[in-house]
Amino acid sequence: MRGKDMLTGKIIEWNKVREYKHEGDIIFITVPIKNENSNIIEELSFRVDKNMVSGHLWKFQSNKDFSSEDYNLAAHQIMEKMTGTVSYVSLEGSIRYEKKIVKGAFIDEVARGGSGPMSSPACKPCHGQIDNIDIPAPGGGPKPFDPNPGVPTIPIPGVVIIPPKPNQPENPQNTDPCAKIAEKQKNTKYAEKFDALNREEIFKMDKERGYYEKQPPAGVNAEAGFVQIDGPPGSTGLDLPDNTTGISGLFHSHNNTEGSIKIFSPTDVRTFINTILKNAGTYGGGYANAYSTVVTSQGSYTLKFTGATHPGGVDYYTAQTWDKWYYDKMSEIINEDGDFPQNKVEDVFNRFLKDIVNKSGLEVFKVTENTAAKMNYNPGTKKSDFNPCPK
Repeated sequence: MRGKDMLTGKIIEWNKVREYKHEGDIIFITVPIKNENSNIIEELSFRVDKNMVSGHLWKFQSNKDFSSEDYNLAAHQIMEKMTGTVSYVSLEGSIRYEKKIVKGAFIDEVARGGSGPMSSPACKPCHGQIDNIDIPAPGGGPKPFDPNPGVPTIPIPGVVIIPPKPNQPENPQNTDPCAKIAEKQKNTKYAEKFDALNREEIFKMDKERGYYEKQPPAGVNAEAGFVQIDGPPGSTGLDLPDNTTGISGLFHSHNNTEGSIKIFSPTDVRTFINTILKNAGTYGGGYANAYSTVVTSQGSYTLKFTGATHPGGVDYYTAQTWDKWYYDKMSEIINEDGDFPQNKVEDVFNRFLKDIVNKSGLEVFKVTENTAAKMNYNPGTKKSDFNPCPK
């Protein structure tokens, strides 16, 4: 165990160990660590998965004192009611991170990729793709429980690219993103959905709303349809359905909750590459037809892709690198300004797309209902340049 030194001097209360079982097998163990500070909770967790054990050290530091009942909660339940900082370290040494939380939401992950309740998509990398199950709680009696399974013992694989059908081009010749955006803006269904999201009452909601565009199965002559999706009340994120086949476009709102970052999150970018782009290449007529649009009170933005081949999937460990850089930079903004000035948010995101994501053909545009301007990070000025699309 590489992380054994981090436990030196800590009083691990093995007499208070909690075991969680499924079908008679132990699948999860938590052990509290004694701490004299009333605003800090520390605990060890061990996940047992097919005879493999992964251990993790958690530290929850709240701006206020914890109650006695809080010490009996699972990690996600603690985070859902606190404001402060949570740090997480895998004992085998591969993963460590620290995240700021405001009123139960990750300040650094607003939106579908982002901030939201601890059940948001942002948490899925730590869980892998394992669904919650009902397991007996300590002391007997069935009780739903999210066992907070921690980092998967096997890296999550990158996306598998399905090759195009014979005699069909992998990507059509018309890849001009300005033309593609204008084409969507003139589409009545798309325009209606954009207008439905770009409203003050949507930004004031205590949840997010979006629509995904789903293509018909290959060989079926039918128009694509739009499906509405809502996040749960009191959240700042939403999920695509489990079956994402055919989803070639997505747009969603970011509400005005405290700590909201009004631009794409790393998870938004990852979803665009791994899911939306792949489906557009397979079902939607080519990668140039893929899009992801976020609508906020401070502006709206669209991701597009101009490449002829898929840029390659984003795996779990790459995503962790993206997250750390992005949220460190966004935290610097709020630490300096006490808020998120939109011009600085745009500068950080454009630099993130250029220097960290660094996938040729991936572009971002600032859009309205009938205009678009390509955004670029200028390393000389360290600001964003805007190149309007022709009308």
